Amino acid sequence: MTKTSSELLAARGVFAGYGKQEVLKGIDLAIRRGEFVGLAGPNGSGKTTLVRVLTGVIPPRRGSLLYRGRPFSGWSPGELARRRAVVPQNRGGGIDLAVEDLVLLGRLPYFRPLQWRASRADREAVDRALAATATESFRKKNFTELSGGEQQRVLIAVALARKPELLILDEPTLHLDLGYQQEIFRLLRSLHREAGVTVLAVLHDLNLASAHCDRLIFLREGRVWKDGPAGELITRENLSELYRARLEVVTHPATGRPVFFPAV
Repeated sequence: MTKTSSELLAARGVFAGYGKQEVLKGIDLAIRRGEFVGLAGPNGSGKTTLVRVLTGVIPPRRGSLLYRGRPFSGWSPGELARRRAVVPQNRGGGIDLAVEDLVLLGRLPYFRPLQWRASRADREAVDRALAATATESFRKKNFTELSGGEQQRVLIAVALARKPELLILDEPTLHLDLGYQQEIFRLLRSLHREAGVTVLAVLHDLNLASAHCDRLIFLREGRVWKDGPAGELITRENLSELYRARLEVVTHPATGRPVFFPAV
């Protein structure tokens, strides 16, 4: 299989922004089938804007977006929605729905015109998504009753109910404590390894990125600054320059992967 044929999602020379503000300034990247990719960079580098462009929330001003080598315009919205799923940064704590009903919303791209009830296939997909995220015990609970980490697992279940080949997450561990962060990443890694889901995740915690991501893309001032294996990109020189901070990087004794911490 050639490199091009393995690309699920690609951006070619993409510019985007809001009003007169240009946030993305010529983004070129590709996410290939089977990868676990982390997208990182300082505040204001364009990470969330890039996710919005890659998921069709806002259109690019210039450049092209491709899915499986075809322009976005060559796909119907329903086709793209079935192939890729997004877990947003905002967990939507005000959602007043039972978990089971919320996860069922992930099946909407599969609903036929005038279909008002979930099919057997829809219910089975919901059951599988709840099982994969260990949220079956929350099935009848209201989403608002759950903790932050539990809500995040449910939102991943909503995405998984679509049976996507590509899962895009915008800061999936935002505002979660260390235990929940590890839990979410163990879940994502399991989905990647066992279910074959390709993962693109926006991250702030580069130690989590180092531990779980195969590849990192660093954004800086709206451009791709570095793109490569996580173990090669997480260096003292790179991180100190990217974040304009004094940092140290050492090798984790168990995993052999780089770990960073602030310099004293």
